Amino acid sequence: MTLCCVEWIAIQMMYQWRYLLCFSGVQIAIEIQAASANNTLKDFKMKLEEDKEAKKKLVALKCEVEEFALSFPMPGFDDV
Repeated sequence: MTLCCVEWIAIQMMYQWRYLLCFSGVQIAIEIQAASANNTLKDFKMKLEEDKEAKKKLVALKCEVEEFALSFPMPGFDDV
């Protein structure tokens, strides 16, 4: 099976998006961890609840992920 240029470009774009989205999530987590008092999960969760800027970033990331996911067809729902 050979891939045409368009398919190859689509696959490359998908991997680039996946990498960027994962990297963004990790960066947000690192920022929250750096701002928390200790390196415990309890402190991380507490800082996550308090930090309004981190919440905004997470909501923006969620929207990006949803937008990216909606660009692909859902198997079994071709007529929708």
